[in-house]
Amino acid sequence: MTTARHQNFLWLKAHLTGLEASLEMEPEVVLSYWFHLRYLWLWAGATPLSQAPSHQPTLPAFLAAPTVDVSLEPEPLTQAARRRVIQAARHFFVWAMIARPAHFQALSFAWIETLQPAGRLHPASRPGPRQSKTGLK
Repeated sequence: MTTARHQNFLWLKAHLTGLEASLEMEPEVVLSYWFHLRYLWLWAGATPLSQAPSHQPTLPAFLAAPTVDVSLEPEPLTQAARRRVIQAARHFFVWAMIARPAHFQALSFAWIETLQPAGRLHPASRPGPRQSKTGLK
């Protein structure tokens, strides 16, 4: 029987293999992409990635926590690295919805849009341009 942790690894590997083949990525680029996707794998733990929307803490909160235990990393992730992890995770989830819709039916594009680096407003919740008292911009 395959554990959820192992199945998650297999899903991520399938995604990377597909990217490598379809985009003709160099091995170094694939390795860099795995560097970011492994945080998604660590975050999910024993929760199947297909159930990611209900997993707590959220991925952005997990990445922002000062206690992210990734023994390969001597220092906390930078904001830029967190942004790349979120971007890779979003890309994976879109792939999963398209490539394996029956397995990832709990995912939605709306949920994927909520994956933003901690401290960053979702585009829909950002205030619009300021208007003057006359109503003109």
